[in-house]
Amino acid sequence: PFVLMDEVTSAIDQAATEKIIDQLLQTDQTILLIAHNFTPKLQAKFDQIIQLKSKKEGTEK
Repeated sequence: PFVLMDEVTSAIDQAATEKIIDQLLQTDQTILLIAHNFTPKLQAKFDQIIQLKSKKEGTEK
């Protein structure tokens, strides 16, 4: 089983975010978490991080 969450911590403060992440990491499930602003401290809690970056080469009209 796995848990998929998209921007689940975007509207809460850092302390609450850390509590949620810590609780999730106590489970035996794979966690797929989508987030835009993740501190290095939170990133260090995960086994693997995949970053997607867009590359804009120009603007089309």
